[in-house]
Amino acid sequence: MVRINLLPWRETQQAQRRRQFLRLLLVAILATSLMLTTLYGYNLHSLAAYTEQNRELEHRIRELVKPLGAADQLTQQQATLATYKDQVYDWQINQAQSVRLLDELVNTLPATLTLHQVTQQGEQITLQGRATSSRDISAYIRQLATSPWLHDPQLTITTPTGQADGHQFHITVRHVFVPALSSTP
Repeated sequence: MVRINLLPWRETQQAQRRRQFLRLLLVAILATSLMLTTLYGYNLHSLAAYTEQNRELEHRIRELVKPLGAADQLTQQQATLATYKDQVYDWQINQAQSVRLLDELVNTLPATLTLHQVTQQGEQITLQGRATSSRDISAYIRQLATSPWLHDPQLTITTPTGQADGHQFHITVRHVFVPALSSTP
């Protein structure tokens, strides 16, 4: 029988297969790296595009917020003006009340009484004066009690002056705001 040595042929075949495998491996590595580089570039491009869109949106948002800031300032100014208007209104009412109070004090004052001092703290009004008799003081207290602006008159001090002209008195009365009467001074 004839014997054929096939070892060199097998080695040649194996070497050729190894070279083919290495070529295919190199092509696969190159294709994979090309694909990864392409994906990386695409992702960078997409990220840059999204970043630019975000910048544009932030710019537009800032432009839209500016008028809202102006509207907030106008709202604050409106609230400030409303507070100022309320203060002026209260001042006008208090001014009218003061005039009405003085008018009421003059209208209820009998001719035989004189007031030396009128003091107001909040709603409490203190009247100090002189009368010719205690009857005149009583009549004055009754007239104060009938006033719609003055309530709860109380005589706290009455001292005879020792003079011929009568008594000194000290009356406290509570001032009440009557809205229905506030329009007429």
